Amino acid sequence: MIDLREVRKGRGYTQFELGVLTGLGQTGIAKAESGDRQLSPEATIRVIRALSLSPTEAWAVPELAFEPPDKSMHPSRAVT
Repeated sequence: MIDLREVRKGRGYTQFELGVLTGLGQTGIAKAESGDRQLSPEATIRVIRALSLSPTEAWAVPELAFEPPDKSMHPSRAVT
């Protein structure tokens, strides 16, 4: 496995540059790299595209993994 920071640096981007490219901002990238923030599926796709990662490369980066939403908490299942 390789972490997001290594991939970003390997592609020659600063946190600021990747944040601009993805719309996440420097703070968002920093939090994702440190594990303080889990990226949404949409943000994950933006990061993968910005870094030009292949599917195989993307699967090797733990910070780009995401958990599907808990369907039991879906508004359509709310008890009224």
